[in-house]
Parts: sequence; structure tokens; C-alpha cells
Amino acid sequence: MKYLALDIGEKVVGVAGSDSGIVAMPMDAINMSSDFMAELGKLIESEKPEIIVFGLPTHQNGEENGLAADIRQLAEGVKHEFNVTVEFEDEYGTTIEAEKILRELGVAESEIEKYDDSVAATIILENYFARK
Repeated sequence: MKYLALDIGEKVVGVAGSDSGIVAMPMDAINMSSDFMAELGKLIESEKPEIIVFGLPTHQNGEENGLAADIRQLAEGVKHEFNVTVEFEDEYGTTIEAEKILRELGVAESEIEKYDDSVAATIILENYFARK
């Protein structure tokens, strides 16, 4: 089964994928713009995922924050537009964890922002696998 995970941000959407349902790998991020759905459609067409996991923003206590409703609405649109199953995974702390991993790998501070969204999407997808 193939999976994609999306870490939705205001400017950039981090993307991760998995062919195994065990290990997730970061992929090229997508800019959040008026072309987002078209770009996502190209990715879905090329990767052919059966499930797309959306990172769901929550507070530290696990309650959904104000952006969660927007992401649920976006996911519903993706589900209907591309006929794909969508699921959700708590994304609390994943960007901070991604930045920590990138620093430990020796990525320059000036480059971390380029990769942190897709690494966060990788963490989201691996957390989803661990929960399943």
C-alpha cells in the first residue's frame, strides 16, 4: 500500500511518502499557492497513493487548534477531487522535532527551513504507522 503525508503550512506543504507502510521518506515540498491542488494532483498521479495522511494541528493537550478545521476541509476536498482515502495524524511538535533532526545531521541553520516541512511530514507518517 502506498502512502503520502502532508504537513500543511501557510507557505509550504511538507510531503513524505512510503511504499511499505513501515518507513517514510521526505519528498519535495509543494508551495501553498493558487496552484496547490494542481501540484498535489500531479503528485497523486505520479505516486498513486491509496491513503493520504494529513498532519492535524493540535495544542499540547491534544485538542485541535484553530487551523485544524481548515485542514479537515482541505482534506475533504482532496478526498473528493482525487478519489483517495484521507486520514489524520496529530502533528504537535513535529516541526520542532524535524529541526532538531536536521541540526543533528549537520544541516546548516540557513538550510533548515528548506527541509523541515518534509521531514515533519515524514515524522507524521511514521507516527501514523506506529499508531496503526
